[in-house]
Amino acid sequence: METHGISVEGHLVALSHTFKICSDVLFLMEILSAEEVKHILVRRKSQLTWHQQLDITSKYMVTHLKPDVLYKGKHNIPIFHATRKSELIFIETDEVPKLRNMCNDQSLISYKGTVTSVLDEDIGIYQLDGRTQLVISYIHDITGEIWNMSEDSKDQELFSNRSSEKEKYKFLKAGDKIMIFHAHFAKFDGTPSLTCCGRSLVLKERQSLVSPVGNRSPNATLDMLHYYNFGIHGLKWLAEVRDHLVSVLCPGIVERKHILRRKHNGERSILTQLLRLAADRQLISANPRSLTLEFLSLTHQCVLDKDFEAPFTLLSVLELESSANMNECDNEEKQKVWSYNIDHHEPSRAVIGMLQLGQNGVLQLRDQHADIDLVVVGNKEDLLEKVGAIVVLFNGQYVQETFNIIAEGSEDNYIKKYMVVRNADMLVLRLCNRAEKMEEMETNMDPFYDIKILSKSNMICNQHQGRKLYKENFHMDMFFMAQVVIQKLNQNDSHEERWKTFVKFHGDNALYHPCLEDGICYKVRIPSATVCDMKMRKQYSNAWLQPLQAYFGTCECIYLPEDSYIEGAVPGTKHLNETSVCQVLDSSYGECGPISVKAVIKQRQHMTPKFPSEFKLSSATSSSRYHVGVPGNKVIRVLLCDCENPDEEIWLYLGSTSNYHIPQYSLGIIPGVTIIASCVLRNVSKQNKKIYLQSTVFTCLTPISKAAPDLSSFLPSIHNPRRRYLKDILGQPASSFQTFATIGRVCKVSFCCVCNFCNAEMVGSSCTYVGCHAQGSGKVVASAQVVIDDGTGTAMVFISSVEHVKVLLQLTPHQYSLLSQEIVSSSHSLSYTSRFKDTDADGMLHPSESGLTKAMGTICSSSQLLRPVNMVCRIFKQQMQKDGQDEDRIHLYCVAISEIKPNIDCEELLKDVM
Repeated sequence: METHGISVEGHLVALSHTFKICSDVLFLMEILSAEEVKHILVRRKSQLTWHQQLDITSKYMVTHLKPDVLYKGKHNIPIFHATRKSELIFIETDEVPKLRNMCNDQSLISYKGTVTSVLDEDIGIYQLDGRTQLVISYIHDITGEIWNMSEDSKDQELFSNRSSEKEKYKFLKAGDKIMIFHAHFAKFDGTPSLTCCGRSLVLKERQSLVSPVGNRSPNATLDMLHYYNFGIHGLKWLAEVRDHLVSVLCPGIVERKHILRRKHNGERSILTQLLRLAADRQLISANPRSLTLEFLSLTHQCVLDKDFEAPFTLLSVLELESSANMNECDNEEKQKVWSYNIDHHEPSRAVIGMLQLGQNGVLQLRDQHADIDLVVVGNKEDLLEKVGAIVVLFNGQYVQETFNIIAEGSEDNYIKKYMVVRNADMLVLRLCNRAEKMEEMETNMDPFYDIKILSKSNMICNQHQGRKLYKENFHMDMFFMAQVVIQKLNQNDSHEERWKTFVKFHGDNALYHPCLEDGICYKVRIPSATVCDMKMRKQYSNAWLQPLQAYFGTCECIYLPEDSYIEGAVPGTKHLNETSVCQVLDSSYGECGPISVKAVIKQRQHMTPKFPSEFKLSSATSSSRYHVGVPGNKVIRVLLCDCENPDEEIWLYLGSTSNYHIPQYSLGIIPGVTIIASCVLRNVSKQNKKIYLQSTVFTCLTPISKAAPDLSSFLPSIHNPRRRYLKDILGQPASSFQTFATIGRVCKVSFCCVCNFCNAEMVGSSCTYVGCHAQGSGKVVASAQVVIDDGTGTAMVFISSVEHVKVLLQLTPHQYSLLSQEIVSSSHSLSYTSRFKDTDADGMLHPSESGLTKAMGTICSSSQLLRPVNMVCRIFKQQMQKDGQDEDRIHLYCVAISEIKPNIDCEELLKDVM
């Protein structure tokens, strides 16, 4: 049997706003009856007008109520529902009304004041009485009781066009007198702030009544706030994201409405799209919120109390460069021809801008204030579609390459700054209108071609010099070649003809170079006004291809019409297979033509050309702006290792044979990056029979991964090797292993000074290599040979790293600094050699018996060095036999060495000698 006769009488201590929740409209009352709190829910349309008659602290009676329990099984909050028979009766009383807070949250206060200024109308932030901040964002769009009737037609465009003129309102304005009940009080940066939640009530003086139910605002910031329900700190972060988007994108790239509105011209807000993509990456998630629970629960479970940590921080291009954490180079690094720094940004950092084809042939990210070169790695099948779009870059790397070469006409070194990002981490916020622009030019007669790129060259800078010999009035033209398979589409007959040829991409088409990937098929449209069939078949002889005529059989190509349009990649095409370093090093490898090699960069060196013809005469402007050639006319060689077996290494030499066609400098070619080196030749050295790779005019280095933060991330077999015994090494694959052994004898240790630029030996202060034109500067290199014993066998270990020799000899940084200064200043070699026979304890020192050589001999011959160490080694492919060595002794190369327990005191050991 239903009961509708319950009446509640008492003082009204709390009143909610009239909420519109989905299709339901309601408000809540909290009445203190005989020191007991009772809640009443009113949702009938005829009774919603009660809200305007209610006055907090006054006494009322509500009749014919129906009891109920909300949130059964979880909170079990008792409540009364107003029925159709319920009546609201005002009761006069002589009691002095008091504002009472029945909630346990003591931060809830009431406040009466005047709006003195509007701080942020979009999200509802105002200033009261010139000192207190009021935040009504969390009840915005939920009720219309705090809005003014809009009399300004300019304000009306902020709201939905489907609403009638009478339903359009604007927010609080300066001069409004308001009374705030149960708002959260806190101080942010020393400013007192009142923030309203579901329990709060904001009353204002009005000249006329308005609808208690507001329309949904088109504001994207509020829309996202109500969707994800961030806490108060999340609201501040959301406003910062909105302001950043406006700052870097408006007005030059997009209109403000594309950011501030939920939808504009049928397009979703960029802010909305950004947060949706962040949610897809699980950086943020929507939080549940209940307005009724915020009001009813005496423990006050409020959305404002939710913990919040910024999921990401947006940076502009200028902020990216200024905030980059670049480690200071030591003196040895500063003396190198080339050095690099990588700022591995935290995953929480992101950069927003428009992706564009740079006039220098490199992709660029541009915002309102600056732009930066961009290297995109990974699968680039959809990269072309992102050109012109507004994108956000997560997990990007900021790279700075520094050449210790003074730029012509400047006092600064050559510095190249750019970003490296995976294509999967570059997300589209707003697509460009490339297709719309082409619709005006498109006709039914436009022919289409599928062009599958088998291999593409590097971007080539074609320099036409004037009579003043490279210095003045030169013109720069860029192009690249591609070996392709062409198929004409939409033919009248069913026979689909295909032909293989070379295509020259020049003019604006050359700028697509970083977007096109080997093995991908692209759809190309040519306007019908062009005699396309003839142009797509007519061959032109090209002198640039002549060096490869012996391999390709032709040096002719077609010129892609300049008015052609590359629409995008054809779905389903895959990348070509590449050759690994292990396959190249295999003696049975039979490929003698150009090959593509996939490998990881281990090391990079810059060498001075031997012949004058190898010097590329490009200006500082073209080198800096268009990345023409290598700064300083250096020849680059890159040490590559196999992706699966990093112990397999091969050198790749990069060069150019023409002064008229200079390849563009490849960005992103730094240690730790996986690359594809296309169209390289496998050669065997005549001197030492070692295999190496040589570039051709068609060679293109394409990074396909970001640089690893350290070697361990791409050389796992070196940093996480298996532990093995020496007796089990023979007959095993030449991979790295870990051994715990004791140093039995230090056979040889040597230090010498070499040129910092070409690594040739230094004599005095001059480099012995006649082709090196660098200024005299040297660095120390070291090597050592030791015999180790792990109890199961012995081995000879060869050490070729300065850092490893320092660990071997237990040299402190101060000691090594003094040693290196002495060696570099005098530019001489210092070596120690022990006797091969174990019975001979004394060693030989070279050159003369100076104090420094005596000190070194004392250290190297000390029994304290014969200690247990932990080593990572790999076995030589061929065992080297030398006089005085056991025939079955294993020869190992030291990859890493670490101490078990240092037990040598060099200072104490050298007291008598020094």
